[in-house]
Amino acid sequence: MSIKLSIVIPVYNSEKYIKDCLKSFCYEIKKNVEVIIVDDFSKDSSLKICQEFIKRFNFIKLIRIDKNQGVSYARNTGIKNSKGKYLCFLDSDDKLLSGSIKNILNNIDNNKKDLFVLRYITFNQRIKKKNSVNKNQIIRSIPNKPIFASIKNLNQFELYCWNFVVKKELLKKNNINFRNIKTAEDWIFVSEIFCYLKSFSVIEQPVYCHRVQIESLGRKMGYVRADSNVRIMFNVSNLINSRKSNFNNKSTDFLLRILSLAYQDLFFNIILCNKTEIKKITSLLIRYKKNLLKFEKFKFINFSFLKLQNKDLQTYLVNNNNKKKKLIRNFLNILTEKNVILFCIGQYGRIVFKYLLKSKVKIVAIIDNNDAYQNKKINHLRVKKINYLQKNKKSFFKSNLLIVNKNRSDFKKIKLQLFKIGFVKKKIYHFNLI
Repeated sequence: MSIKLSIVIPVYNSEKYIKDCLKSFCYEIKKNVEVIIVDDFSKDSSLKICQEFIKRFNFIKLIRIDKNQGVSYARNTGIKNSKGKYLCFLDSDDKLLSGSIKNILNNIDNNKKDLFVLRYITFNQRIKKKNSVNKNQIIRSIPNKPIFASIKNLNQFELYCWNFVVKKELLKKNNINFRNIKTAEDWIFVSEIFCYLKSFSVIEQPVYCHRVQIESLGRKMGYVRADSNVRIMFNVSNLINSRKSNFNNKSTDFLLRILSLAYQDLFFNIILCNKTEIKKITSLLIRYKKNLLKFEKFKFINFSFLKLQNKDLQTYLVNNNNKKKKLIRNFLNILTEKNVILFCIGQYGRIVFKYLLKSKVKIVAIIDNNDAYQNKKINHLRVKKINYLQKNKKSFFKSNLLIVNKNRSDFKKIKLQLFKIGFVKKKIYHFNLI
């Protein structure tokens, strides 16, 4: 029997979610599908749960890694051991929606494309709410147009490997796999696929259900994230310089945006690094500086600091870090109250949150308009929507509001919302100093 689809699931300490993940689709599989679970040396009961499913379903293959190697290694192991014509990736804390297997197989049979784009929804377990399709992920199928030209919102598009079903031959032919990157490993993998694919289609009915996990993301800030960003910049620079990929203005713009995001994210996360960690980041930058300096001409990416002598580069990063920390301390000193409400808790917001805790600032509430974050717990606080402030205005009247959003236009919109519920201008700050 030929395998049309291989579903690769990396698992690490996922006992809380893996059962729901497998139950969401295993009973729908009749033939032509294999499930490859790669257990990355879990220390909880994840392995036992997976073994129970193997007894019930003969299409599941379980691979146990004898040392924790990270999600990139686990996914590559799944790819290597897969037999399907097409591959898709499923995170162990996510689910597939009802009817998804049949939907994917029908598209594979009828369209014969290199890539299928999956619609997804987000899921908030605590309030049992399934949210609408992420509009920033929508890709329009335009005949005879590359995928870069079909992305609705290039500035907001996010690269998740589980958002696609990809032909295995495309990966094999172009040597595409997950790089040795600890976090945001999807960025390079998906970017490479986009550069080499010749055809794609969109599966319009939502297939994937993504569970937002703020807590797990928070553990990957600081050094791990900074190290990953340097590696991402190097890999993107290699891809842009490649003569083999199908480049045009759209693809170049897309990759330069990834390069820019990694650059910004690097400096956001370095602020959480100690001197030893900055030394390691410096060594990595020195290794890749020749490649990166080729992009100095792009004014929105300031790689000129890489022209420093190697012995001076670490000093520059440490001094730059100290300047940023001083700016933040000065900013905190002008606050009339030390009780702070943090507005926006994305990746940048979580970095600021962690730094504020180190600075002994008392955070009394976390607000975010994103439905997917609602009631997620960060330390002792749960994320709330803006109406929570309206209902509890008396309790928070003296608190300072720090809007942690890099986008100036978003800050203005949030500020207007706060004005409407009675907060005054002098209490609202745009925290964008780093």
